[in-house]
Amino acid sequence: GAWADGSLFEGVIVKKDAVELLGSTTKQLGKTLGVMNFGGNCAEGRWKMLETTHPFATMITASDLPVGGWNRTHHQIWKDNKTHSQHVTKEKARLSSLNILKEGAEAGKGLGVVLDEVLEGRRAYWKLMRKEIKRTKIMQSLSLYRSSEFMALRNNTRATVANLTDDQKTAAKNATEAHRCDVQHFLAAMPTTANASLVGKFQQLRSKYVSTKEFTDWKVDTNGLGFNFVGWNEPPCELSESVGLSFRSKKDKKKELDDMFDPMDSNGDGYLDKEELKNAGEEDPDKAIEDADSDGDGKISKREFGKAYGWR
Repeated sequence: GAWADGSLFEGVIVKKDAVELLGSTTKQLGKTLGVMNFGGNCAEGRWKMLETTHPFATMITASDLPVGGWNRTHHQIWKDNKTHSQHVTKEKARLSSLNILKEGAEAGKGLGVVLDEVLEGRRAYWKLMRKEIKRTKIMQSLSLYRSSEFMALRNNTRATVANLTDDQKTAAKNATEAHRCDVQHFLAAMPTTANASLVGKFQQLRSKYVSTKEFTDWKVDTNGLGFNFVGWNEPPCELSESVGLSFRSKKDKKKELDDMFDPMDSNGDGYLDKEELKNAGEEDPDKAIEDADSDGDGKISKREFGKAYGWR
């Protein structure tokens, strides 16, 4: 972990070398790994981590939030209630991910069943610590990702983003940055024709999720997978490489508008009339004018054309 980009062992093995190592290992095995567990690392549940590692493991576990962070030591809990502290210590060991994975393997349980138990074990531990969680308002989570679903979400998200107006891009960017670069909030901010489908694909990818939301109110809502931060541990979010979200400069938008509009404007008067639209291949010029002609002069100006077709 460390950079949430596919690096391993707290960044000792950087992304490039991690890809080579995982590729070589899975090639020798003749199959992908059953699971890669990042659950003990802070905030590894990020887009680039999945983008890098999903080809090498059937399932991946990680948290999109810091791990640990209890404000009171076990010594303080011991002083408050010795019997409870002894019980917590015993249950923490029993419910640890490694113990559940070990016992599940020894019992011959299927991978999906064991990983479900890992997440339920984390929830059971939080329930045991619910008073402390409520007192400290600690935010913690653990997600299980189904690797085979990542590319479907990635490709569909990129296709949707490619058709957004700048206003829609801004709305999606603001939504995710208000929630620590949360992916689900980004997808929910897509146009209504796409958001339900994208959120559904997200939930297929993040097939199971547990968090401390059921024990305390969170200041910022997140949902188990985030985009990477551009800087360190806070927005802005890296959206350009991840999902292709970027903003054209005014100069670029003007050039795109001119390149589209000017060849259609055969007489060069700065307007498109019915005949020019028909010559440009518009099947229903009257409807096109009706939709774009905001001032009612029966023609489409370059400004109206730009507004109607996304060059704003």
